[in-house]
Amino acid sequence: MLLLMKFYLFIFVLKFVLILNANADMNYEPIGKTYIIKDRIFTVSNNGFLDEIYLCKPTAKKCEKIDKVWSFVALAKNCKGIDEENIYFARNKEHFFMGGINENAPLRIYNFDGEVLGSAPNLDYAKPHCNFYEEQKEIKKISTKKISPKNIVENIDICAIASSLGQTCKDKTFDPQKYFRNGKKKIKNKTVHYAFNDWDYYFKIIEQNDKEILIEFEDNAKHSSYLSVALIKLKYIDETKKWKTVSTKTIYPKSEAQSDFVLVGNNSLDDRFIINFDGLCVQNIDRIETINKFALSEKWMDIPEGQDALIAPGVKGPSYKAYGFKEGENVFLVGINDAENTISCSIASPYNSIKKIKKKLNEFYKLKLLTKQNQGIQNLEIYNANLIQSEKAMIVMNFSEQENMKVISLTVMMPDD
Repeated sequence: MLLLMKFYLFIFVLKFVLILNANADMNYEPIGKTYIIKDRIFTVSNNGFLDEIYLCKPTAKKCEKIDKVWSFVALAKNCKGIDEENIYFARNKEHFFMGGINENAPLRIYNFDGEVLGSAPNLDYAKPHCNFYEEQKEIKKISTKKISPKNIVENIDICAIASSLGQTCKDKTFDPQKYFRNGKKKIKNKTVHYAFNDWDYYFKIIEQNDKEILIEFEDNAKHSSYLSVALIKLKYIDETKKWKTVSTKTIYPKSEAQSDFVLVGNNSLDDRFIINFDGLCVQNIDRIETINKFALSEKWMDIPEGQDALIAPGVKGPSYKAYGFKEGENVFLVGINDAENTISCSIASPYNSIKKIKKKLNEFYKLKLLTKQNQGIQNLEIYNANLIQSEKAMIVMNFSEQENMKVISLTVMMPDD
């Protein structure tokens, strides 16, 4: 019964986080705070963990994310004693070098490059010395429903599909729009060609109506034999007034050609879950402090007690920590623990196919099932895993297969010898 309650609580927390993130992709509407700076829009949204700051141009559909902070406070035109204009006030969590957090960190002043220009004890201190922008309560939406070769790359989620940019997309600072702006752009009929020193990209509109568009994407290396051609489907979402990349189909090389379109996101969610489980938990199970350092550098959210349901162990050791982070539309919870002479690391997320996850786990770790049980919607399976770090390691899988509640947690544990 306790594990069932953990499932329901985790799902509630997860849905809450996703709701907070529903508007994180800018659509020129007030999300947190919004300001007008001449011909630009300065907008703050919350991704469920941090405040994200975006700078938007009315002629562009997407906005440039310039920073993420623990708490955004205000935007100023200028302040006495600071040479730069257009600066903002925000707070970040500041960690002491031997552990712990400064809960009374001062208010910092930043430029649009994220550089610290000064500090203040609070906003009242700054008000007599600064000219602040007024927050805009209502911004007219700008919709670019018509796709043309000129704005194709502004509407395609290139990092959601297989391409030569796959590795580059893993860098969280990578901005595809900036990347393509640096290429030589040539438009002919329904095709746009972006030329770089080593690469050519072609986007061609094949079919188009008000609700759906089909694009041929050619990914061509200039100095090697790499060539890939795929079809990309985009659908117009009325609720968000935006185009969404929904599916792809590889047509060349023929050895990799697909007979049907593959949904974007559904195809990658389980892969990302396994990759994160392996990369974060399994590879670091004998050095869990590494996970803490990574969480700090990536500014993961600390999950408070009571909201860590699916990743919380029965007994919490001195090193227990729970975090949350987001990749695209996917939310993950991570927990690390050392208790009762056992080290463990857990990760939880929604999933699509339990069959696919089990297949991948067996390919990675050659699992041996020790026991399994189920109660209601909850399933529990415990496996022996022969890892490099320990021959006595175990992997515990806890999942629900009920529609709209498909959530899974994986825990790897090993003796603390």
